[in-house]
This record gives sequence, C-alpha cells and structure tokens, in this order.
Amino acid sequence: MFKHEVPDGDGVSQAAHLEQARASAEALGLTWFEGNTDYGVDPADPPECFEFIWETFRTLSHTRRTGFGLEAIAWADIKAWCDLHDIQLTYFELHAIYMLDQRWRKVMGEAHARSSRTHAGGE
Repeated sequence: MFKHEVPDGDGVSQAAHLEQARASAEALGLTWFEGNTDYGVDPADPPECFEFIWETFRTLSHTRRTGFGLEAIAWADIKAWCDLHDIQLTYFELHAIYMLDQRWRKVMGEAHARSSRTHAGGE
C-alpha cells in the first residue's frame, strides 16, 4: 500500500509523480485513470468507506516525531488531533490507524534498508 510513497533516486515518490500527472490531466479537462487501474502502483485512493480513516492517518503521519528511526504516531498526537477537531474516534478507527502506521513504518524501514545497502555498494 505504501511502496508508491517511497522516494526514488531523485527524492520523488511514484505517488508524487502520479499526483502531478493527475493534476496536469485535470487542468486539461481530462479524467485521470478513469476506469484504469493498470498504472503500475497500488491505487492511492481508498474505498469511499475508508476515506476518513485514510485521510486521518495521512494527516497524523505528518505529526510524526523524528528521532532514531521511524517513530510511531504518538497517542498524545492522536488525542490532540481529536480534541482539536472535536472528533471521537471509534475503537475500529483507532485500530485501523494504528495498523496503517505499523505497515507504513515497516515499508519505509525496508525501503531505507535497501537504500542504505545500495548506497553502501551492497546490492
């Protein structure tokens, strides 16, 4: 799900390239990817019933603290975001955000390890 967000050699992810292409197509009045999912990456848009959780995760992901490695989204940050927006997440929503965060950190950690090996001449 997150592999398309890993930056390439130029520091730009496939998702960023696709978003730019989508914006350019829409500016020309074209519908980008209409009915076409064969574009080489997982679709960036979740099913409609999952959009709230996905957008909440992506927003909270930007609050991620930095340190030694990829830090999890802090529970305090989730609570602060909920308080700020006057939202009470359900257990299912909290668990889904937690699971997305776990997966994101795993994919990004693997990508970082591959990049480190490549730059060190290991692959």
